[in-house]
Amino acid sequence: MKKKKNGSLLERIGKKLPEVNIIFLYLILITMVLSFVLSIFGDNGQYAFGDIGSVTINNMFSSEGFRWIMDNLVHNFITFAPLGIVLAIVIGTGVAEQSGLLGTVLKKLGLLVPDKFLIPSIIFLGVMSSIASDAGYVVLVPLAGALFVKLGKNPIIGMAAAFAGVSAGFGANLLPTPGDALLGAITNDVAISNSIPLDMNIVTMNYFFMIASTFLLVIVGTFVTYKFVVPKFKDREFIVPKELESNDMTTMTPMESKGLRAAGIALIVTILILIVLGFTWLAPYELVNELGEVKNKIPLLDNIIVVMIILFLTPGYAYGVATGKIKSSSDYVRMTVEAMKGMSYIIVLAFFAGNFIGIFNYTGIANFVALGGAEFLISSGLSTYPLLLLVAFIFVSGFINLFIGSASAKWLILAPVFIPMLYDANQSLSPEVIQVAYRVADSSTNIITPLMSYAGIVILFGKKYMPDFNYGTLVEMMYPYSFSFLIIWSAFLVLWISIGFPLGF
Repeated sequence: MKKKKNGSLLERIGKKLPEVNIIFLYLILITMVLSFVLSIFGDNGQYAFGDIGSVTINNMFSSEGFRWIMDNLVHNFITFAPLGIVLAIVIGTGVAEQSGLLGTVLKKLGLLVPDKFLIPSIIFLGVMSSIASDAGYVVLVPLAGALFVKLGKNPIIGMAAAFAGVSAGFGANLLPTPGDALLGAITNDVAISNSIPLDMNIVTMNYFFMIASTFLLVIVGTFVTYKFVVPKFKDREFIVPKELESNDMTTMTPMESKGLRAAGIALIVTILILIVLGFTWLAPYELVNELGEVKNKIPLLDNIIVVMIILFLTPGYAYGVATGKIKSSSDYVRMTVEAMKGMSYIIVLAFFAGNFIGIFNYTGIANFVALGGAEFLISSGLSTYPLLLLVAFIFVSGFINLFIGSASAKWLILAPVFIPMLYDANQSLSPEVIQVAYRVADSSTNIITPLMSYAGIVILFGKKYMPDFNYGTLVEMMYPYSFSFLIIWSAFLVLWISIGFPLGF
């Protein structure tokens, strides 16, 4: 396949960018220099933002800064959120891949799903994957790439659609998710502490809008994929990994059918066992913490990654036994070891990315950006125009989102500032309205920032098919989704509120 001589600006920039780990190293150095510069100004590094709050910049070029780096270098590495999740889930997916189950399932899906429904199906599954928290990033994104390879299509297109769906899914779903409970609890606490009325369930206060947004995002995501992503990537060369090579994608062999039957039986038995456990030893319970707060715990949902490992492992093992790929326990061990060999890159990535995120947060620059954005919004003079003020909040939050990765961490910073501020400016901007606006912003722009923990993971998956895949390539394939979601979703929220539809209950 021939490439165009003159690629897009992002493509040309991307080719000149260094390897992603070196990019994170540069970002660490830039953050340290910026912390030094900001610590010189202000009041000895302290910055006050009116009545909103203040922040102190920690200078990394100081004795305290260097001591912090030395004390936390290893800690930042081993606590990098995706590291443990990815390595653990490979225990299950590795067997499914190495035994041949993954390839066979993808072939079956390719035969069952009409081509015109493939991309919207992937985006829909991505949106729905937020039920399983972050599992969509490490399961669905690579699976979508593999499915496109099996169908002879560029895997980057499938990965882009899945990544867009998974990220947007944190602001939409047909079912309540763990994220609803987490953000809702923060919103509720802020409302109570500021005597702001919030007579809604913390989990379902945005539920109606989430349901409608699910269908909106699938439509918008599908349009963006066909309009912008497919034309950019359909003719680019890619590598077909050995485990995904197949001479025939049109029929199922008797051995493959036999393996699928065994895997299906194993999956059904596993699910039944998990259901029984969910009502017995792993039934929901209440946990009282040291502060006397009662937390509702659901072991199976709270440990969804473990459940995902089991749901990949048992069918993969059954498929391997049925097809003769697994003849002894040593074959299983060999498969998991073989799968782990491809994880060396993520281990190195975790060291650089984890330390960048840790240092960036320690400097206080993230809070500096957040409070600066809040001050800008206050000075905008939009208090008499609530819908314009809400849109301004969405765009400010979307910008802040580029500098703070975790959705809950951002909301812990922004909620105490924006909920009372916007409510005082106009009481039609109630806490549930502000929360849903924040979710629109967060879900729209986290797919184009390196501070989103799983951005590096997507780059790793991309390199499997395109060795020169880097952050520039990631932004190139994802910015059409980001801008489209931000603009169209914001307009949809404004329309929803203008009509008077309830956001939830």
